[in-house]
Amino acid sequence: MTPADLIADFDAHEPLARTKANWLAKQAASASTYASVEHVVTEDDEVGDVKWRRSFDHHLCFMRAGIARTFMRRDCFVGLSVIDDLIFQAVKAGRPDIVAEVINAIVGHQLHDPGMIVFPLHGFGIARPYADTMRRGLHPQLLLESAGLCVMAQTNDIEKTITLLDDARVSMGITHAFDSQGIRSYTAGNRLSWLHSNPVMAFRFNSYSHDPYENQLFYQLRMRTMTALLLMTSLKAPCLSSEIGSDRANNQETLDINHYLRIEVSPRLERLEAERIPRNVDALSLVEASDVGVRISLAGWNDLKANGELDSYLATLRQIETGYLTHQILDRRETKEASLYVKLVRSLDYFRRSFRANVRPSERVIMLAIAFETLLTDSYSGGVTARIRRRAATCLQQAGMPPALNGAVEQLFDARGKFVHSGFGPEDISLHDARLAYVACLATVTRLAQGATLVDPVIGTLLNDKPAPTPFWVRTKQAWRTLRGS
Repeated sequence: MTPADLIADFDAHEPLARTKANWLAKQAASASTYASVEHVVTEDDEVGDVKWRRSFDHHLCFMRAGIARTFMRRDCFVGLSVIDDLIFQAVKAGRPDIVAEVINAIVGHQLHDPGMIVFPLHGFGIARPYADTMRRGLHPQLLLESAGLCVMAQTNDIEKTITLLDDARVSMGITHAFDSQGIRSYTAGNRLSWLHSNPVMAFRFNSYSHDPYENQLFYQLRMRTMTALLLMTSLKAPCLSSEIGSDRANNQETLDINHYLRIEVSPRLERLEAERIPRNVDALSLVEASDVGVRISLAGWNDLKANGELDSYLATLRQIETGYLTHQILDRRETKEASLYVKLVRSLDYFRRSFRANVRPSERVIMLAIAFETLLTDSYSGGVTARIRRRAATCLQQAGMPPALNGAVEQLFDARGKFVHSGFGPEDISLHDARLAYVACLATVTRLAQGATLVDPVIGTLLNDKPAPTPFWVRTKQAWRTLRGS
């Protein structure tokens, strides 16, 4: 990622933002009377040139959004507050090319370099043979270098956690060392007890911001991807009868989870600096992301990594994440692509909720059924259950899955109907096969959507399952009845 590549990308995709930048480059004289961007936008309307300030704010907003989108297209998230400051400094200095000045500053200070997000989990376990749990120096952790992901069992020792995170940093391709003393300071007074009492998920993330929450939307999107990856993997790599989960062998975890850690590049220190982020914004989504109540066999994880299945799951999930980011957040238009990827993200949310530990079986059944409905229908209309069964069968056939999974989908919807309409149903129903069917359906829809020209109805068209047109004589009869009022 060189400045020249980024500038070329900006000019190719952000022509309007470029015109705004050209206007800003001529505003050095007016901008020099202000100390900061905040000074410009908060100045009293009775003081100074109100019209110029409003124009400046308008042009600044367009340009900063264009620069932010340019970095987002490279999977890098620079906060708008950071870009604002850099633009204002370049304008005051009279730089002729504001875009080049800002991009060079970001790259020169290495603000685009990767850091990591460290997030607590609860209810999660890594399973190993019992004999391995008795051996010192073998702490269970799941690594997927291609995803920049590390999940480790609770250590009950903050120093060990910090050491393992630093080791994982290297495996995840993060070059900057981080400030371990800063992490220790956050744990004083037991304020961050989850860091050693709970399983921890750490993932690589390229971001930099001045504000604790301005990039949280993007952190959360990646959290949803990574937790979905764990849940999918648990279906293929469950805890075996000869293994014991870390949640049983070493469990002092806490539900007192009020923060997560953001570890980003510090230009001043030339290293990664940790910041404790309170879970004050969109707290419910963060609580849901922590609830990963499954056990994964370490040996099974490594087998799936070796045969490429983990990377296959990851490719599906990253396509959904990238599609949502591109069409819903960057493009900002109401397109069929945006609607599809919003649908896929919401469907995955319901799939994740079907794994909640502390809920009734009926709630898990209903959540998984909603996941299927969101994924396989275009809108609500009569005959939903039959349509889902038909489309699920199509997806499973294309994915090469065994026909027995069709029966699992039918059992799921039979149970869902009983729970919803009578309040009673099979409390001991196993959702394992139905979840496998869902993962196959998700992969099929995502694969068919990649590069396709989407037309309504999107899902029906992708799966070649569009409703048959109503015959002319039937439409005529319906219209006649309407006119007669019968």
